[in-house]
Amino acid sequence: MNFDMPDETREKLQTILELATLDKDFRKKLLDDPKNVFDEIGLKYPSGANLMVIELPENTVPIALLPLVSGK
Repeated sequence: MNFDMPDETREKLQTILELATLDKDFRKKLLDDPKNVFDEIGLKYPSGANLMVIELPENTVPIALLPLVSGK
C-alpha cells in the first residue's frame, strides 16, 4: 500500500492535527464533523469515504484493522 501524499496535503493534515491539540473548540468540531473540517481546510478525500476521527485516552496504543479480504 502506498501512503505517499503531496506536500500540500501533508501540510494541511498537519495543520488539522496541530489545531486539534491546541484548540478545544476546533477539536470538538473535528470530532463532530470531520468532513466539514476537511472541506473548510481544502483537504480532499475520496468521494463516499467515511472519515473517522477518534479521540484516544492517554496511554492507549491504537491498532487499526483493515477490512477483511473477501474469500479468506
